[in-house]
Formats: sequence, structure tokens, C-alpha cells
Amino acid sequence: MSIEQTVSTLSTDSKTKTTQSEVSVEILRKIKCGWIAGIISGSVTLIFTVLAMRGNDVTGLMSSWSLLDVILIYSLAFGIYKKSRFASTVMFLYFIISKIIMFAAMQKFTGGIFTLIFLYLYFQAMVGTYQFHEQLKESKA
Repeated sequence: MSIEQTVSTLSTDSKTKTTQSEVSVEILRKIKCGWIAGIISGSVTLIFTVLAMRGNDVTGLMSSWSLLDVILIYSLAFGIYKKSRFASTVMFLYFIISKIIMFAAMQKFTGGIFTLIFLYLYFQAMVGTYQFHEQLKESKA
């Protein structure tokens, strides 16, 4: 399979009302990796939140308020799944901001290679959603 290969896919974009268009497999892969990363990130945050609520806070930063973080992450992951440019951009920026806040609070870089991987995946999802909508626009013209 080449990057140039295309597949026919249904679009649920309510603004354009496009029912079918040609979208590159590579663009869809970027978006898929982004929403899967969001599900993983939300699940890990949920696990640490539940541990913190039971008195085993490993990071020192988690509380029951972190459930709002989990809801936000899952909501943004769903938005990425629906190919939302807004959701992918907010997820990318939210991830960066949350890492800056964690660094400021803990005075050390946490997450290591996983932080870089998730940063890359969220960036690719953001790029993919913009490319997806650009291809939709071009196919309508």
C-alpha cells in the first residue's frame, strides 16, 4: 500500500454535508493514531485518579478533580475520532500546557519518551484533521 492510495470514506461533517469523498490512507492513519492516543492518555489518567482517590497518589498532583481532566481528554479524543480540527488542536495544546504545569509543580520532566510519543501523535492528528478537511474542500470544488 502506498501513501498515495486512497479509500472511499463516509464523512459525518455537518458543516459541509459531504456524504462521500476520497481521503488518503495516510491522513486517516494520522487521525486514528491521535484518537487512540487520547483513549490511552485518558485511561492512564483515570487509573492514576482512582489510585489518588484511594490514597495512593503516586504523583502528588492527582485528586478527584482530575476526573474533569479525564472527561476532557475522552471528549477531545472523541472529537478527533469525528475528525474535528478544533478538538485535535485543543488536545495538542492541552497536552503541552499540562506538561508545563506538571514540570512547574514537580520541578522535573516527567513522562520521558512517552511524552514525546504522545506529543508527536497529537501533532500528527492535528495535521491530519486539517489535511482531511482540505481534501474534502478540494473534492467539492
